[in-house]
Amino acid sequence: MTVSRGGCSVLRSRVLLVATWGSPWRNPCREDPNSEENFSWHRVVYVYSDEEKGAVRRTESRTSLKLLYDVYRPDEVHIIVCDTVACARDGDRYSVLVKRIEERYRQFIEKELGGDLAKKCWVHVVPCFGAFSNGVFLSSPLDTYATVLYELYRAVKRAAENAGSVKLVVDLTHGINYMPAILYRAAERIARIASFGTSVELIVVNSDPYAPSRDTGVRELRINTVEHANILKSLDLHYAAKLRGSTNPVYRPSSAEYSKEVGRANREFRECSLGNLLNLYSAVYLGAPLAVHTYMLSEPEFENVRRCVDRYFEKFRSDENVVVERSDGGLRVWRKLSVDEQMIFALESLVLAESLRAAGVKSSREVELKTLEETAEKIAWSRSLHYVMKNEVSSIKMLICRYLVKKLTGVDDRKIVEKCVEVLKELSEWRTLRDIAKELGMSPGEFQYRNFIAHSGLEYNVTKVKLGLVLSYEEKMLKDIENCLKSLYGKPPKSSQG
Repeated sequence: MTVSRGGCSVLRSRVLLVATWGSPWRNPCREDPNSEENFSWHRVVYVYSDEEKGAVRRTESRTSLKLLYDVYRPDEVHIIVCDTVACARDGDRYSVLVKRIEERYRQFIEKELGGDLAKKCWVHVVPCFGAFSNGVFLSSPLDTYATVLYELYRAVKRAAENAGSVKLVVDLTHGINYMPAILYRAAERIARIASFGTSVELIVVNSDPYAPSRDTGVRELRINTVEHANILKSLDLHYAAKLRGSTNPVYRPSSAEYSKEVGRANREFRECSLGNLLNLYSAVYLGAPLAVHTYMLSEPEFENVRRCVDRYFEKFRSDENVVVERSDGGLRVWRKLSVDEQMIFALESLVLAESLRAAGVKSSREVELKTLEETAEKIAWSRSLHYVMKNEVSSIKMLICRYLVKKLTGVDDRKIVEKCVEVLKELSEWRTLRDIAKELGMSPGEFQYRNFIAHSGLEYNVTKVKLGLVLSYEEKMLKDIENCLKSLYGKPPKSSQG
């Protein structure tokens, strides 16, 4: 969406309001759950101090969402809810069960907040776990986190494509159990990775707790700003470090009976060719700009990976994978296969690739030194990393200058043109930095992982240069480079060095 400013069209900021909700009903399984006497959320006056406008706003409602909507005017509202509010009468197919849950929440939203707000609301039913009066739900925190991360990725990607910046407002007021922690973790991760491609502002809010009182009047609850920051880009290897060398499984089996399903899922995963995607993440983490261009996804690869990720989450939530059993004791919901750390790492890597794409980073095996400098600026997620990359690029410039000076020093003036042509012809072909360094009396030594990492991926043994200061990696060394990058998110090969 654009706004006109001084005769120019400017992309405005897109606002996303994301909240996690528990159950607003005493009994969600009643015939009419949205009857007044069945609400467990009390009607209160929510109060918000708008510091920018110097005003205090008040709204009476059962939920903080109404006031936050008035304050931030979001383009989209996303409500994250658990599938544990399902009812036995909802059916024995998971897709139908999810649809019934969505309908109940939508009816609540329309009744309490009105149709206009409801039109902007997305209700996401995510897998949760625990034993409740309505049944037993078997899942894992990774299943919940991965699904929330996936939905946030899609929302932020959609917003970033149509805006100059993204404002992500996270409301934890109505979250229960582990859900506030999971939503906050996912929102912060998405915000930090998306910041490589667009400006992201993160606002986290939570109201005062509601406590029963003998006072019959309507209570006032302040909405507190827990965090408000322009997010700085950053990466970590939290999930990558847990892979222990496994680079194939997308799902973790919940039962040994399903080894066939696991094997099939692994085969499908290998067909997705996510190697470049994961290596790209490692390259950015290390601050290796040439490796970033080398492993950046091409457009066909982007389409393949997006399709792959969408297909896996579709399968994970399908009736084929989620089993719903009904008995006198209520529901029993369980999954044949569950998401593991590898899928989360792949998803975070896709968010990073999309962000770099938005920043103008392109896939290329041959990169001009000037472009490397620009890319180094884009991927630097710490001052120290920026300094190291800048220093390494400068050292290559100095190496080439010293080489030219050596070649032309002492040449007779009458032969200087002839010698220049000879040197230029020599540099029109690829030459490794190792060979150039040796001619200058240096001893680069053998390729080692630690040197590749320490020198921002511009290690002399693997990097070559030609006229125009275009850099590339030696084809025969690509396997060593890939093994080095994989050592960050998996078990290093036995042949790894240094």
